[in-house]
Amino acid sequence: MKRILSAVAILLLASGLIFGATGIVTSVSAQMIGSPMSNTSNVKASFSNEGSNAIDTFTSSGKISSLVFVHEKPTKDNNSSENKVLSVKNRSDIAGQTVNATKFVLSGNWDLKVDKGKVANFTAKFIKVLADGNRWHTHDITNFNSKNNTKVELKPDNTISFSGTVDVKLNNTTPWNGTNVNVMISKGKTITIVLDNNATGDHFQGQPIYGIVDSIKDASGKEMLSWQHQIITKLEQ
Repeated sequence: MKRILSAVAILLLASGLIFGATGIVTSVSAQMIGSPMSNTSNVKASFSNEGSNAIDTFTSSGKISSLVFVHEKPTKDNNSSENKVLSVKNRSDIAGQTVNATKFVLSGNWDLKVDKGKVANFTAKFIKVLADGNRWHTHDITNFNSKNNTKVELKPDNTISFSGTVDVKLNNTTPWNGTNVNVMISKGKTITIVLDNNATGDHFQGQPIYGIVDSIKDASGKEMLSWQHQIITKLEQ
């Protein structure tokens, strides 16, 4: 009789373990089914909605704050028949070359307006002057025209890029019309303007014009860079 009772007890214990495990598995399965990663359709939906927050109508503005380094023209060394750049021939450190290089300082403002995916306006006005105060002059980038019908949208991380042609003024004259330009705003922090170097006669030495972003406003005029805009505003006071 004891052996029979022991066998029954073992069977009951085994049944409890089996049903308990089944309950745990069932519970875990239910949780997985209810989770976002429970099936591939949810995963696909997540990826498909990744760019749904892109904005196609907004305005943005900021400042031009950049340097353009002047390429030194090769000068013939009296002790050699080879052409060398005398200003840097005895320097091997990049920092030293940068500090002593001839450079232009650029300072000004830029504005951008995008309406329903189309660049309605892009302009930039800035001063360009040598670091020693010489050759002071002004530039205006105006009359932006898009090259194609590609829709322009501000990504969720506030990045946007577009290209087209612009007129580039020099001291209120317009020597460079219909110049190719590429513009990129990176994460709502910086702007990079690249003008066709050949079309502008190497005036910018083939180097990008850089600046910062002060503001991005949506279609209703609401500031999208609230904390960043507040900090910039305080710095200007």
